[in-house]
Amino acid sequence: MAKQECPPHIVIVPTPGMGHLIPLVQLATRTLDSFPSFTVSFLVPTMAPPSKAQVATLAALPSDRADSSFLPPVSTEDLPPDAKIETRIALTLARSLPALRSRLADLARDPTRRPSPLAADLFAPHALAPS
Repeated sequence: MAKQECPPHIVIVPTPGMGHLIPLVQLATRTLDSFPSFTVSFLVPTMAPPSKAQVATLAALPSDRADSSFLPPVSTEDLPPDAKIETRIALTLARSLPALRSRLADLARDPTRRPSPLAADLFAPHALAPS
């Protein structure tokens, strides 16, 4: 008897902030609408506790096929006050890697949620680097 494959489970890593989260949630929604067997997990790096808008945006995903986790907030207090937002985002992503890798390892141990593709935001190339 052939081994039955689990449906694809997509892991999406956005950058902090709503401007990149909203289009990735829209992409996930369209993907789930087009491929009813797929599931999705969002792993969201943060600089602070999640905003109500972030929580509400992710809560709009179908709860039976999508979930989200906010990674522990990382500190950027060592940056100068005038540091550009791009610098803060890049540092947040780099400092979130241990938590991201841990969460990915947790997902990989669950045969029904083993990540198939990993989709990282344009500003999150660190997420794609091998550990």
